[in-house]
Amino acid sequence: MLQGHGLKVGTGTIVGATIISAPSSTKNADKKRDPEMHQVAKGKNWFFGMKLHIGVNSRTGLAHSAVVTAATGVFLRCVEVCIVLARLRQTMN
Repeated sequence: MLQGHGLKVGTGTIVGATIISAPSSTKNADKKRDPEMHQVAKGKNWFFGMKLHIGVNSRTGLAHSAVVTAATGVFLRCVEVCIVLARLRQTMN
């Protein structure tokens, strides 16, 4: 798509996300669910937990950043954070 407009991307950040499941049970000492955990649907399945967003260098395949949010966290905002962290890391090296 970009090549059709005369643009070439040589390197960049690939960001992916995965759900970290947590028990939804209230059978604990406090009789409450963890307030930082949320429900989210993935396809037809529902999960309770958090979301891990990982930024990976597209050239080397090495992870350079990780952001943990509530399962309902906005993916695009986390992409921005991972890209900013990648740029900060480049300036530090």
